[in-house]
Amino acid sequence: MSQEFVPARSSLVSNSSATESSGCGILSKSALLFCVLAILILIPLTTAPVLTDYRVADDFRLVGSIDFPAAFRYFGGTTGFGRNEWRPLVSLSFASDNFLWGSRAVGYHLTNVLLHTLASVLLLLVVNQISGNLTLSFLAAALFGIHPVNHSRVAWIAAREGPLSMVLLLISILGYVAVRKLQAATDAKVGEPFPNRNRVRVYQFISCITFALALACYEGAAMLPFVLLGLEILLVPQPAIRKQRFAATAIAVAPYFMILAGYVGWWMFLFKGRIGGYDLDFSIYGMFRDFYRLHYRLFHHIQHWLGILYLILAVLIARQWKRHWRLILFSVLLIWVGYLPFLPLNGFADRFAYFSCTGVVLLLGIGLTEALTIGRTMVLGPILALSLSLILVGNYEYSTIGRFRSWVDAGRISEAIPAQLKALRPSFPPNSTLVFDQIPTRHGDAHLFPNSFRVAVREKYSHPIPRISYYPTAIDPTLGQQLLKEQPAFYFRYLEQRETLVEIRTRAPNLTNTAQ
Repeated sequence: MSQEFVPARSSLVSNSSATESSGCGILSKSALLFCVLAILILIPLTTAPVLTDYRVADDFRLVGSIDFPAAFRYFGGTTGFGRNEWRPLVSLSFASDNFLWGSRAVGYHLTNVLLHTLASVLLLLVVNQISGNLTLSFLAAALFGIHPVNHSRVAWIAAREGPLSMVLLLISILGYVAVRKLQAATDAKVGEPFPNRNRVRVYQFISCITFALALACYEGAAMLPFVLLGLEILLVPQPAIRKQRFAATAIAVAPYFMILAGYVGWWMFLFKGRIGGYDLDFSIYGMFRDFYRLHYRLFHHIQHWLGILYLILAVLIARQWKRHWRLILFSVLLIWVGYLPFLPLNGFADRFAYFSCTGVVLLLGIGLTEALTIGRTMVLGPILALSLSLILVGNYEYSTIGRFRSWVDAGRISEAIPAQLKALRPSFPPNSTLVFDQIPTRHGDAHLFPNSFRVAVREKYSHPIPRISYYPTAIDPTLGQQLLKEQPAFYFRYLEQRETLVEIRTRAPNLTNTAQ
């Protein structure tokens, strides 16, 4: 490989005079440092609303509950709630938070914010390495950090596996790119000794080990070898002879597929091939429906006026097709391959799009960068690019902060319901049966109590409450009578409009039945 790693193949730096005249493509360390500092300011400011002590759903099982001995035990078993999930490094991160913060949820939220911010910075570095265009890299990283589809990965403590694995995956990609650049530089010096052999080995080790660690955080990391394969085919200069191209590609990506095979084998051995409580749908209609939802959510508000901006950006991207079709195809690859591990799941959640979001923001960045070249003067292009960027960033900021506030409101409600129960009934007789209905599962885009409600209730009482039943809607009267036939039994209902928990009926010795 006698060419430079990516710039020789990437249209984004093929015309250096154009990029210099428009003020983009500055590769100096000071410019890179400025962009990194800007990301370090933008993302924490955007995510600041989540830095409270609220908990929702699975958070009640995690905050203050996992210590280091428990976390290490998860290396030999599942960390999922009814599902076979091997995520021991995520448990270690919760144990670290427990050591630092105890039961204060704000510290756990801070860790999520820091991980998401670090992922945005690393994305900036990765895009800069594979494109050579710092403007594009900054735009992609900034849009990723504030994209509305990533709200749950930041605001929900239990969804930490996404940003934690993303950080490790991006480090792995950086190591891979560094190896390929060193190898390309060495191949260009035919007949000379290989001075970078040790550096190549170090980078290869870092890249492979961080991929293995990412797999110990999240099953979704399994798509990385396919991303690297696409990177190798589309963006890495290859020998002219087909057999040599195939051999070079196979040698480069083989270690990652071997690590993936070892991970799958370990997972199959550990869980005996059973996936647990996942709801899978392998029908063509089901997979296509969720695949459509992926794109619909990634192109936020495309059905509203913002769709006009997406159309403009699509035209700008098309203008670059002949020069930069490889990078454009790689962006699409990131969207699709990033979602590949979730394709058979029945239903779509925004958190499934976390890695796929990198492809969307790279595409949007390409369009915004192309806007700089519009017009015959130095003024029109930057004005157009700045206007489009401000509109997109402003809309994303507004939508994302609104979603974060929805999570905070959900946390306030989820913390209030057990507290109201404690106020209604400071204690219960031994072996009580508690029945709840109309307990909400969601609040806007945020989770409330799809699960872990029993944990939230039991932590309010010093003595065990063995039987707790709860339903998202009003229970059938016949079912209610059956649940309450044992004594002592208590029946509560949550009035969502009033955000109040009320006691409907009591069936217990020496206690008067109530109806409110």
